[in-house]
Amino acid sequence: MTTDHRFELTRLAIGQHPSERLSPDEFKQVKDARSGIIALLYIEEKFALLVENFVEFESALLQLALRNSMFGGVTWDSMLNDSMSVARRLVNLLSTGRLYIDQALHDVSQNFGHDLHRQLDAQFSSQYDSSLGYRAMNELRNYTQHKGLPIDGLGYTHHIESDPSFRIRVSTEPTLSFESLRGNFKKTVLSDLERLGDQIKVVPLVREYMHALGNVHEWLRHNTHAKYEQWSSVLARLFERARILFPNDLTGVGIVELDLSDHHYYSAYLNEDWRKRIDALRVQNRNFSHFESHYVSEM
Repeated sequence: MTTDHRFELTRLAIGQHPSERLSPDEFKQVKDARSGIIALLYIEEKFALLVENFVEFESALLQLALRNSMFGGVTWDSMLNDSMSVARRLVNLLSTGRLYIDQALHDVSQNFGHDLHRQLDAQFSSQYDSSLGYRAMNELRNYTQHKGLPIDGLGYTHHIESDPSFRIRVSTEPTLSFESLRGNFKKTVLSDLERLGDQIKVVPLVREYMHALGNVHEWLRHNTHAKYEQWSSVLARLFERARILFPNDLTGVGIVELDLSDHHYYSAYLNEDWRKRIDALRVQNRNFSHFESHYVSEM
């Protein structure tokens, strides 16, 4: 940071606006807090994107089961259409999972340093080692990226339930065959899957995968909490000062670094709603721990 520059809190808009001088240290604190808060917001939004794709995947299975129960009449062509509908949502889910992993690691490295980046990478590795669903979906994402579709079979199962009364429960079951994966999947993961049966049932593995990513996300929230509070406090104090300058409207409030000719060397907007958005997403996406063991039914 150039010491002969001037640092200000002002409104970043055309025209003349009140301003307040900031010391170089204050400016750096605000700049770092802004960058860190935005990084945490982006991480939460990427996890939200992942969860929404999971909801769409599960919703497609429920909707197809309902239509099969109501209308029946399955044909070869309709089964292919149903299979493509499920495959599309699973591709979206797997792609978003990879996006979340890669970009969370990048965002942490840029804003929290090497040590937390290394710990986060170790968390993902731990889930890979302990969760077959995580390993399988990681491999399936690579397979889908380079070789084929994420499912090659789709069935409608009808389970007879006699307690408390006779009922038939219909469910949609996407599957994968081992033949399509041999030579395209890591052998150790394929061997682990073969212990589960003659066919790969995709849904339990997807739920286990989401459970694993949810565990990592909660770990990341916990281990960035101190910085989150620190950065939030820095920005909150600055907004208190901004309200004195602009008591009626904080639109366009930001920080600016000016060179000796009063040209903008650096400028950035500030938004009081960043924290509100992060907190809202954390409340919305707090129930990750039951992805693996819960399912939705209309009865």
